[in-house]
Amino acid sequence: METLLDKTRRLAVSATSPKLIVTATADGQGNIRVRFADNGVAGHSEEALAAEITAAVRGAFNGYRKGLTSIMGSDPMAAENPRLRPDGPAAKRRREFVEAAGEVSAQSTSPGRVVQMRWRGIDQIEFRLRPGSVSRLDPVEERLATEVNAVIVSTLAERLKAAEQKFAELNPTSKER
Repeated sequence: METLLDKTRRLAVSATSPKLIVTATADGQGNIRVRFADNGVAGHSEEALAAEITAAVRGAFNGYRKGLTSIMGSDPMAAENPRLRPDGPAAKRRREFVEAAGEVSAQSTSPGRVVQMRWRGIDQIEFRLRPGSVSRLDPVEERLATEVNAVIVSTLAERLKAAEQKFAELNPTSKER
């Protein structure tokens, strides 16, 4: 029988940007990855590309959150397991952690200093591309995806660290549990 953990690990949600330039995928391993359509970057400004990246990543992240909520709510074992019950102590701690995460922000820059990502609150995600930087990348779609994926990993790590610190401040005894 497939466990709740198996279901969450298997969950993957993809979203495509409005102009179909960028596809982002959020998965049950905690990753968000982007890829660009072949020749999709050509003719677009850094500002337009940043908006496309932002839309795709937000869509994938929000879709993943909805999928996770659906899995948790539809699993018959969740109601029987005290650790998963919505009124149980573990659920209360998860809600407190999510609330703490909603109060933090994280920002980082890609290794090549091409992409900057800022993540505030639960889902306020924003990307910026340094003006004039995209035209210097070759092959552009592959290199830009590498820069974007690197900044996502870095920002997620910063965000998790900040959320854990905030959670610890709000729950000083949480490490004793």
